[in-house]
Amino acid sequence: MKKTNYIILLLMLLTVLLCGCNRECAHTTKEFVGAFPASCTSKGYSGDTRCADCGLVLQKGCEIPLTDHRLSVEGAIPATCNESGRTGVGTCEVCGAVIHEDQIIQPIGHIEVKKNVIPATCTSLGYSGDGVCAVCDTVISTGSVTPYGDHTMEVVGYKPATCTEEGDSGDLTCIHCGKITETSKKLPIIDHITVLQNQRESTCSSTGYSGDEVCQMCGKVMKAGVSLPIVPHNPVTNNAVAATCIAPGYTGDTYCSFCNTPLSTGTAIPTTGHVNTELRNQIPATSAGEGYSGDRYCTDCGTLVEQGHKIEKLPSTPEYICSQDVENALFASFNAVREENTVAALQYDTSAHSAANTRVKEYIQNPGNFSGGEGQIFASASSADGLFSAWMASDADKETVLNAGYTHVSICVVLVENVYYAVASFHSGAAA
Repeated sequence: MKKTNYIILLLMLLTVLLCGCNRECAHTTKEFVGAFPASCTSKGYSGDTRCADCGLVLQKGCEIPLTDHRLSVEGAIPATCNESGRTGVGTCEVCGAVIHEDQIIQPIGHIEVKKNVIPATCTSLGYSGDGVCAVCDTVISTGSVTPYGDHTMEVVGYKPATCTEEGDSGDLTCIHCGKITETSKKLPIIDHITVLQNQRESTCSSTGYSGDEVCQMCGKVMKAGVSLPIVPHNPVTNNAVAATCIAPGYTGDTYCSFCNTPLSTGTAIPTTGHVNTELRNQIPATSAGEGYSGDRYCTDCGTLVEQGHKIEKLPSTPEYICSQDVENALFASFNAVREENTVAALQYDTSAHSAANTRVKEYIQNPGNFSGGEGQIFASASSADGLFSAWMASDADKETVLNAGYTHVSICVVLVENVYYAVASFHSGAAA
């Protein structure tokens, strides 16, 4: 009894432990730990994200690379036009490492620009200007006097001519010394420059006006306009409706676009009927089943115009089976009967077999109206022997077989639905 209670107690304790272990932390509270910055001598770390409740690292951080040195320069002296300078010693403010040693900077030299330039005129000498350093103002080169310059001319007193008074070309005068090199001349009166004014278009209810030709400078009427006659009405159509296959239309009423006067009343347009149609639901007939001619619908309104009809199924296409064994047997029978009647044996003409094949198919398709050509015999029978017997029973066919004038024969036998159809073509000499 005690042993049993002990086992039960142990199982209960194990169940409690297992249930407690299976509880998962929701990681609702997070903290950022382990971060430190990088410097020029040591790498940094971005830090880990972990759960503040259970301590589980949720996201690992990453390494931060070394930073650049923080440069600090001592003893630097800038170079001038004629004196050298020093770069100074460059060291890192963080770790003290020497980034660059002190070095001499060569003089930059003078940068020459022109100053004191005086342009020459027709009344005074000029000066080319001194070459001066733009940095230190040292005079590098001295300028020289330049000779008198040319006159700088402009037109003074110009007055354009108009259609009512003369103009003046003006004097060509130097702007510095006032010297006149070319005196003015009178400019003749110019022609009137006309534009069309006061023009007005005619309408169906009022006259128009061609317009006056007026000088745009002086305003003088150079040519008076004339009255323009009233024009006819300009008819336009309104309320027009196109006829359809099921609804009548209307030609529309006409009126003048200028004065809106009604000119004519429209008339009704009869329906067009179902002009645009198409076939739907067509089913072609086959040897396996009936077809359907299709229903004709109006493509404009969708009305069924004409209902289709059934199409009888097509007749089965016969299977043509050439029988070379029967052809050979008939050839042998022909020569046997010719030998019995002391007629020379026939030769088989293979070159004419294709033509004989065409003829036998024509015979099969229309046996009642088929007629052979010269030297051709034809027959049908339920057996191969029946073909030869049929020919021998016909005096005309037997005469053809025993005709000594025929030296060659071509035979074609086709089996269709258990019936043999045969055509034999006799001729003298091989076919071309």
